[in-house]
Amino acid sequence: MNLEANLDVAQLAAEFRSILISQSSPISTDLFFDSTYTTYDTSVGLEFHADDFANFESMGDECVHKLRNIAQRMIPARNLSQCVEIYKNVRKPFIKSILQGSGTEKLSINEIRSRRVAWVAVEAKIRLWIRVANVCFKVLFVREKRVCEQIFDENVGNDVFVKIVKDPALHLINFAEAISTSRRSQERLFLVLDLYKTLFGVLPDLESMFECSSSELVRVRANDTLALLADMVRGILEEFENAVLGEVLQHPVPGGGLQGSTIKVMNYMKTMGFHEQTLVRLIISKPSIDPRYNVDLTSMDMEFAELDAQTPLAIHFRWIIVIHLFNLKGKSKQYEDVALAHLYMMNNVHYFFQKIVGSEELTKIIGDGYVTKLAIRVQEEAYEYLRPTWEKVLHCLGNEGPSFSGVSKYALRQKIKSFNATFEEVHRTQATWIVQDLQLREELRISFLEKLILAYKSFLRPFESFIDSEKHPEPIVKYSAEDLQTAVFEFFNGHPVS
Repeated sequence: MNLEANLDVAQLAAEFRSILISQSSPISTDLFFDSTYTTYDTSVGLEFHADDFANFESMGDECVHKLRNIAQRMIPARNLSQCVEIYKNVRKPFIKSILQGSGTEKLSINEIRSRRVAWVAVEAKIRLWIRVANVCFKVLFVREKRVCEQIFDENVGNDVFVKIVKDPALHLINFAEAISTSRRSQERLFLVLDLYKTLFGVLPDLESMFECSSSELVRVRANDTLALLADMVRGILEEFENAVLGEVLQHPVPGGGLQGSTIKVMNYMKTMGFHEQTLVRLIISKPSIDPRYNVDLTSMDMEFAELDAQTPLAIHFRWIIVIHLFNLKGKSKQYEDVALAHLYMMNNVHYFFQKIVGSEELTKIIGDGYVTKLAIRVQEEAYEYLRPTWEKVLHCLGNEGPSFSGVSKYALRQKIKSFNATFEEVHRTQATWIVQDLQLREELRISFLEKLILAYKSFLRPFESFIDSEKHPEPIVKYSAEDLQTAVFEFFNGHPVS
């Protein structure tokens, strides 16, 4: 090659470098830290829109055309390799600088694997990773490959692309893999699900970009990591179920109110409901019982056979409810008053029913049939509360007392006195009991009151003239119907009456 030809090649290479550098200047990575972007309770795929990044690192068509012309002119002189090297030397640091600007270079995989980092710090890293992975695999890398193939022929362009982005891609995958092998715990489930959804969502783009044999490692690592994350999700769910099953409740709530663990379990399930599509894909088998727990399934009212038509996820959700209520039932026996034990169960079952009905996701997962079963259980527990309370009070107004024709003043006075004392005790006791749900509270009061007022008036009616004629400094009848109503409407307020 003569001097003039060498000079032409050098000039072309310099021009190639100059154009490329002009299109590879530092860019803002503010979009990585967009505060409006969240992934907590919605699908990451639905949250991410590539259109948000329309102007993010976009090489102009005119520049791409010029670079291709230069590359084509270098081919006859067999100097295309110079363009390839220039492109790699300019674009590889540029891509790396974007990742550095996003903060992902600070994702210490070794620290996560060694478990030296507090989970709260890892949470922030996962949220950042989700944002960056979406941008890289759906926007940045896609555009880089397209430009490579536009400037060079397809085979050369693909090789150049792989050499530029393979390491950054593996770095991102390695972080997800490190999370998948970290300690499993309940509080990690939802971010791990977000991580899984992100990797699953970018996988089609990833496999399309890295389809050649030289980039097989990227595809393999991505799929292996996805499988590890899936196993982690299943393991955490099993851990949560075992924690619910093995929960030790020292004492039920005073007053029969809502157990704190009921709220915790329901909140966890509700958040799982937001990830229904992913969980249906991942949860493919029925629950298994840890051998540490000696559990009789029949004692839990749980027949797995009847649930065969349901998804495995539905069975898991029902199982969680069943084992939690089973534990509460055992604790309810610590109440000395059987009515209070049933009120306690009614409150907690109703909370599950109310929250499931109020959640479209949970209703869809659990199914209308089981929701109806919970509603019936609430009614049954309410009746079992009312029955002993009715019996206790109404026994004093029974028909075994003196008849109108032969009643003695003393016998009548003693019977009414017994009713007064019994009702006072019920009033004083049940005013301290708790029913959180206002509608349920009113329904219980009215149910009790309707039966009480009817029986009370029926009892007093035959004796009205006799009672009116009674001359005694202390009236026989202490309560009017209105007084009873006022007292009953103080039931379940959770504090003593004066």
